[in-house]
Amino acid sequence: MGRHHASFPSGASNSELNAVACTGAPACESVGTYSASGANPTLGEGWNGSKWTLQTMPSISGSIFATLEGISCPKSGDCWAAGLSDASSGASTPLLERWNGKTWSLS
Repeated sequence: MGRHHASFPSGASNSELNAVACTGAPACESVGTYSASGANPTLGEGWNGSKWTLQTMPSISGSIFATLEGISCPKSGDCWAAGLSDASSGASTPLLERWNGKTWSLS
């Protein structure tokens, strides 16, 4: 079995995957954060059994840094990821995002 590497977001200077959850072969979701052009948005990737694919993640308006630290997928197409989002004012807000099998949304 060969090695499989997660995708790297275009323009990212670094990326970090913090958690992974699998609902069974071959479906897995992984979440974290990355840095690009002074922004630090959340990062989501899906595994289909042969490759990782970047997924579009929503962000809280005014966020300068966001990360997802944990994920749970009770069943296929139903994942919840938790983390935090920081505003330029310095205020931190809990962050909860949901995967419905097709898209991520803020919850």
